[in-house]
Amino acid sequence: MQGHQLILFALLVTITYATEITFFGAYETFPIIGNQSTVDADQIVLFINVTKCPTRACSCEVTSNASNNALVVNFSTTDSGRGNVKVEQLQADTIYSFELTCVGADESVKLVLKTDFGRPSAPERISCDLNANHVHLSWHRPSTPAGPIHNYRLTLNRTTITESIPGDATTYTMTNDYVLGTEYNLVLTACNTNRKNESICSDPNLGSLTFYMEATTTSTPKPSPANRLFCFITYPVILLFISLNVCL
Repeated sequence: MQGHQLILFALLVTITYATEITFFGAYETFPIIGNQSTVDADQIVLFINVTKCPTRACSCEVTSNASNNALVVNFSTTDSGRGNVKVEQLQADTIYSFELTCVGADESVKLVLKTDFGRPSAPERISCDLNANHVHLSWHRPSTPAGPIHNYRLTLNRTTITESIPGDATTYTMTNDYVLGTEYNLVLTACNTNRKNESICSDPNLGSLTFYMEATTTSTPKPSPANRLFCFITYPVILLFISLNVCL
């Protein structure tokens, strides 16, 4: 009978002092960093709250499909039950799974998060031609979009022409007439808008091209007034009508 009582007492002690994980996740708005998200394009900061740790210092670690190595949770020196861990070197707009295990906890806690949109690569195979006196551009989507591509930005000779080309567009025609003999230095960048409402665009040096079409003419230049006058004076009056026809 006494043996049964001792076993029951031991079980009660284990249940009473088991570590409890009360929170495991990231914040969409975190006051300490200006109400910004703790989920970025290349890293995620996870926060952990635990209670009833078996020792004075709680001990937890996080594993993920982003790395083969477990990350040790850093607990606060002023509040031993609050900690965090930073998971780095992640890919933008990618789903990752995380698992938190703590010493003394009966179960682990799993979490799935998606990284924020990041900087896309430059539009590819950019080309342009002249269509009804308007410069017409065409391109292919970035090979690494790092998100859905919110918009494209076009600049001409360092002046922004438009920032509202839709993200699913692959062509654009400029509205102003092209003046023959004018050099156009064009830069097309792809942009994403992240959760912090920041516009992140591709490298402008990788999306630039120069358009130039030389002014040409197919008509024969008319003679100058001096030539016409010369023809008029040289020929006799009787041949004046014929001379004018030849000169003109």
